[in-house]
Amino acid sequence: MKKKILILTFTDLTSDARIQRQIKALENEFELIVCAKKADKQYKFFIPSIDFKTNYFSSLILLRLLLVPIVRLIRVRGWERFDGDFVKWLRYWSVKRIALFNLLKTNHFDLIIANDLDTLPLAVLLKNKKNSFLIFDAHEYYPKQYEQNEEWILKEQPYIYHLCYKYLKEANTIFTVSQGLINEYKKTFEINALLLNNAHSFVPGLTSSSVQEENIKIVHVGGAIRGRKIEKMIETAELLGDHYIFDLYLIPAQHSYYEELKVNTSNLNNVRILPPLELKDLVYNLNQYDIGIYILEPNSFNNKYALPNKLFEFIQSRIAIAIGPSPEMKNIVEKYNIGVVSDDFTPDSLAKAIKNTPISQLMQYKKNTEKAAKELNAENNAELLLQQVNKLLKKDA
Repeated sequence: MKKKILILTFTDLTSDARIQRQIKALENEFELIVCAKKADKQYKFFIPSIDFKTNYFSSLILLRLLLVPIVRLIRVRGWERFDGDFVKWLRYWSVKRIALFNLLKTNHFDLIIANDLDTLPLAVLLKNKKNSFLIFDAHEYYPKQYEQNEEWILKEQPYIYHLCYKYLKEANTIFTVSQGLINEYKKTFEINALLLNNAHSFVPGLTSSSVQEENIKIVHVGGAIRGRKIEKMIETAELLGDHYIFDLYLIPAQHSYYEELKVNTSNLNNVRILPPLELKDLVYNLNQYDIGIYILEPNSFNNKYALPNKLFEFIQSRIAIAIGPSPEMKNIVEKYNIGVVSDDFTPDSLAKAIKNTPISQLMQYKKNTEKAAKELNAENNAELLLQQVNKLLKKDA
């Protein structure tokens, strides 16, 4: 009989590639219970984590309902003004979350994979109730997730630290997305997380296209989010000149910013803003380009140590990479010799690094991505995840 695993998230699976990869890695060997906000496919056992009927009442839910006036008063005053475990309990355990716990505990599962910090207290309670194992997948370093926002620092950060100190050590295994985050979790919370990056699935059969010196094609993909300062990459293309064509496939995550970028690039001959690509077509479309570009300023801890999806998508697309000196991305680019790293995060510096790269070297960078693609992929990550799951469940014993 197959072991049962609960995959728990409050996100929408239709846009969460990391959790989709978890499911793909485990679905053939285990019976999965998927609990998520929304899914784009049918699962044998799917439980909505947000929009579900609150039919699982208990004395605890009744108590929480009776405390609604107190909760409203605390919200008006501000959670940060109050201290104590009871207030923190009220803050996390809404009626919906208690009801979700009551719903989930009616199921049997041998292991829980909790994604993101907001699921962890619920997962820990389930783990202890069901005598299950727990894997926590930390997609970010949560205590510094919005550190640029002073209001968040005041109102939310102490609570986030509380959740981390209280619950992280309850997990049997912890994954996170880069070595910088691993180091910080170790330094602050004395836990040993494992690296599970956001690598794309291996795409066999792709070869690097030849580079045309008079028409070098650069590309960027991602969300139009003001904090990412996409205008810096557009300025890099302006500095490079007409021999370089820059296409941006942008998701209009912040519509006003997206429209600003369209207006600001409308008079540029070598820059185009194009509709976003579907994930299944992404790598094959990017393969026609020469360089994938990304400047991510280290304006937060998580940005400084980011290893974003797009880096691995560029690698699977077999195109060269041009980035600012972000340490985690720089380590990969230099290890595999697959692109250029600017001296700083300015458009001038990145444009100079690209311009100073001979065509022959650019072509070599593209060819070198083949080795990187074979080593940095979702299939190898799936092996690591399976290894840890089997170790906990002693499947091979």
